[in-house]
Amino acid sequence: MRKLIFFVMAVVLVACGHRGKGINDDATALDSACQVKTDSVEMPVGAETDDENAEDKGLQRLADALESIVENLDEKDMFDYRTQLNWQKRYERMLVHSFDSIFPGTELAVEAKADSMLSVVNTYLNLHSDDTTWGMIYSARMMRNVCLYRIAKASGELLKNNTAFASELSAWSALHQALDGFCLGIVNLQWWGGSGMGPVMCYTSYEICEMRLNDLKRVEQKTAKTGDTDAAMQQLRLQVEKVVDNAKKDSNGDWLEDEQRSDYSAAVKRVENGGQKLLKLVEEWISVRKDNSWATAQCLKDMAKLIESCVESNR
Repeated sequence: MRKLIFFVMAVVLVACGHRGKGINDDATALDSACQVKTDSVEMPVGAETDDENAEDKGLQRLADALESIVENLDEKDMFDYRTQLNWQKRYERMLVHSFDSIFPGTELAVEAKADSMLSVVNTYLNLHSDDTTWGMIYSARMMRNVCLYRIAKASGELLKNNTAFASELSAWSALHQALDGFCLGIVNLQWWGGSGMGPVMCYTSYEICEMRLNDLKRVEQKTAKTGDTDAAMQQLRLQVEKVVDNAKKDSNGDWLEDEQRSDYSAAVKRVENGGQKLLKLVEEWISVRKDNSWATAQCLKDMAKLIESCVESNR
């Protein structure tokens, strides 16, 4: 645990580089947490102390803050952008509170404090990941939740600068829910009953969020619509339609036991219906984007690639 804390603290100190009053200027219990020696790590941040109780309190304080962030970011999927914005604001306050409890008196903007703590969360997750089924599920789910936070933050900024972006966010909310359900339905069929299904499902949800976050970054950077010609967009539409069609299963589950066969057939039907709904919502989303200056081609390419990876996930 202590090596974890030292590593995480190093990330915090790098991530929180700032002007004005420095972290090193704070003669607080943080000094005790940072100035601890182990067999392989030495973190000289404040004055040295031999007080084992102060050391343990500082380490526990940081560990508790990190645990709290990870646990509280584990929210259920929320596809409505208004809900996401409210959720993000709540947890921004929680992130800032955690930062202030570790670095009292530090002069940083709210956004910088929250982002610094998210960097710590990412490091925490990486260090706690393992190859067990539950470990992979937990890690992927937490990665998705951190990504959802960043999506909501980016969406809020874009909406603040352009109220017309609300129509795009609304169209994406419906598309995101359909895409998530469709992709997870494919994974369910591909891994039917297999132990790898859970981790793949959770990581797929994360990949969808990552795709959207990259899309929002392009919108924010006002990426030129050079790839959004009518011919290119029509080709991309056909590409998405093709991978959706490839997800269809001809099998009725005759290789399964009788009690599972009807469940499998119902799952096949849900994927088929989900694909039809998805294509409809893709068209609606493209229409909203086309009427504005938001580049769309790259996101469609990424979407087709992601769906294809689901189809190929257990072949």
